[in-house]
Amino acid sequence: MVSSLFFWLTHGIRVAYGALRLPWLKDFSPAADADCPRISLIFAARDEEEKLPAALVTLMEIDYPNLEVIAVDDRSNDATRRILDDYAAAHPRLRVVHVTDLPSGWLGKPHALQKAYEISAGEWLLFTDADVRFRTDVVRRAVTLATQHNLDHLSLLCDIKVIGFWRSCLLHFSVLYSKSPRIPTESAIRILTSTSESAHSRW
Repeated sequence: MVSSLFFWLTHGIRVAYGALRLPWLKDFSPAADADCPRISLIFAARDEEEKLPAALVTLMEIDYPNLEVIAVDDRSNDATRRILDDYAAAHPRLRVVHVTDLPSGWLGKPHALQKAYEISAGEWLLFTDADVRFRTDVVRRAVTLATQHNLDHLSLLCDIKVIGFWRSCLLHFSVLYSKSPRIPTESAIRILTSTSESAHSRW
């Protein structure tokens, strides 16, 4: 009993300490056009017809000059494929990859993201989820933060809309702070992530 209490007390202190050290993205100014490297924004969608359209609207409105958006329809059984194809026809920055089969030995989402990565052209890769909505200046601000701190990997913690008390408790309990591992500087790929599971920099 005492050891369990000690564990949760020390763990809570660690989480609180880590949270206080997180930078706020709003404190970083948007990067100028000349300082904006090519970014490939990548996400996979499977049966996301309910939330996908609202997220796509915000993706197409992102204020960033060197951005390509690559969406993967991962074997969807609803209108996800049609929604993505319609948006791609109207927005040149969006490209769509359709996955119809899952190869042996793969999990669905990693395979879908791999297929998007294979056709990406960005100096940075920005991985997100199909239901994440972006503010127009968030990518420019993230670039400024990453540049100023000489980062090769940056994760963003989004505002999360949760319905239900226990679901909210579980979600906030599971979002814990840990320092991101540094990708070796010789790596040709730099990574931004923005998902509901990330917890390294606040909007």
